[in-house]
Amino acid sequence: MDQVEVIFFSGDSCPKCKAIKDTWEQAVSLNTKLDYRYVNTSVGDLALARQYRIQALPTFLARNVKSEAEIGRLSGEVSKKMLLDFLLKHATSE
Repeated sequence: MDQVEVIFFSGDSCPKCKAIKDTWEQAVSLNTKLDYRYVNTSVGDLALARQYRIQALPTFLARNVKSEAEIGRLSGEVSKKMLLDFLLKHATSE
């Protein structure tokens, strides 16, 4: 199975992004089955956000690294449990 990357689209002025960032950082440090990327749309990292038509922050997007095809998305008010479940789902789908 191809490698999966999860991208966290965030912004400096996004309170929901700030609220979930610690959970994201903990999950990234504990789970090595996935590739991770943090994209801050406030500092000009917009090409990837445009490519995947990101319209809400925070957005967590899972994609196939090889084909770049989106395989899952989680947006808006994201709880710790929702994020961890999303990451687990994609870590075990390899």
